[in-house]
Formats: sequence, structure tokens, C-alpha cells
Amino acid sequence: MPSTLHLPTAAAELLASLADETSGRAARTLTPGAHAPLKQTLLALRAGHRLQDHRAPGQATLEVLVGRVRLTTDADELALSAGHWAPIPDEVHGLVADEDSVALLTVAGRTTAGTGADTATAAS
Repeated sequence: MPSTLHLPTAAAELLASLADETSGRAARTLTPGAHAPLKQTLLALRAGHRLQDHRAPGQATLEVLVGRVRLTTDADELALSAGHWAPIPDEVHGLVADEDSVALLTVAGRTTAGTGADTATAAS
């Protein structure tokens, strides 16, 4: 039987760990493996901090568990609060925390055409 994780408890623990992080962010990988077809990461951001603009290494979604964030692109931004889910656009994007926040990031790795080889490198 696979192990389970209580997401509200894990989110609270990750938020508490922000007190020791000068970067204003912390993360916990839930489904590890560089070549796994699916990667899930809990991501915590302190209010006012952001993830710099980047491109996702595959199709990705974001579910906000705690707080409020903004998913930004050059042309738009999407406000998300606890309980909201959104696909991450396949373009350069960033994430800004308007409150201390925790989100569940899910990334499905891109595969190289014809080989099935996973090319995902890191969670966005």
C-alpha cells in the first residue's frame, strides 16, 4: 500500500520552514525522480516574494492550498487563492505571492518525439 500525505499538515510545515529561508521560498518534492513522467512539488512562498520568470519543462498545473498568488505572463496575470486550480501557460511565466502561500505544482515531463525519453529537468 503506498504511503499517504495529509496536504494541510505538509503545507503548514512548509510555511513554518519559511522562517529559516532567506530566499522567501521552500519546496518539498512529493513524486521524485528525474525521469518520472509526473512530478509533484509543494511550493511555499512568503508574501511579497516571487519565482522569477521561467518556462515549464512540460504541461503543468498549479493548485493553491494556502494564501493568494498571481500567475504572471508578459501579457496577463491570473489571481488564484486557496482552493483554486489552473493550468500553467506554455510560455514564460512567473509566480508572485500576495500572502504567505503554499501551492501544489504538478508537471508532466515532455518526451522526445519517437523515443519516449523524458526531457523534464525541474519543476517550474
